[in-house]
Amino acid sequence: MSSQHVFDSPDGLVLKALRGAVALNPALRLHAPSKSVYIHSSPSQHSNAHPRPRVALVSGGGAGHEPAHASYTGNGMLTVSVSGDIFASPAATQITTAIRLAAAIRKTSDVLLVVNNYTGDRLNFGLAAERVRGAGGEGLRLATVAVADDVALCDRPSLVGARGLAGNILVCKILGAAADSASGIDGAPLSLAVLKRLG
Repeated sequence: MSSQHVFDSPDGLVLKALRGAVALNPALRLHAPSKSVYIHSSPSQHSNAHPRPRVALVSGGGAGHEPAHASYTGNGMLTVSVSGDIFASPAATQITTAIRLAAAIRKTSDVLLVVNNYTGDRLNFGLAAERVRGAGGEGLRLATVAVADDVALCDRPSLVGARGLAGNILVCKILGAAADSASGIDGAPLSLAVLKRLG
């Protein structure tokens, strides 16, 4: 077996992968410092018949699970996806930037976080949400949905519970469609109480 690789070092692979995803989709842009892929839309894309969605969606996780999460970014899905390093959750500072970026793109104060039930993701998304809530004057309203759909580990005792990755794409699509027609987090067609029970 050959030990040759396309890239000799894993250094910088995450940004290379994100740049590739953005290059394939002209509707996306990359905020490289936070490793966030986001929707790039011009005001001409929205009209009275198709107004700008009032709820922004943010999700993400460790790299190495492609096409998650950069490829889940787009109209009717995520507003912003944020990537950590390979198999590592994005840092809270990256997620905080992604939240603010999503709110600015959608020109909204309502941001919904879709979080996989991995310890690092739960901790860092939670910390980022608390930082945003604690920053006075931003006026952002945040809600979180945890995805814990993995039944492969149900028969094993675990302190953290079922993981969430396979169902994430479905949750992102369902919530993305709901966010496009919602007037705000409180008016989402799918109630958060029901969505929190998906896992």
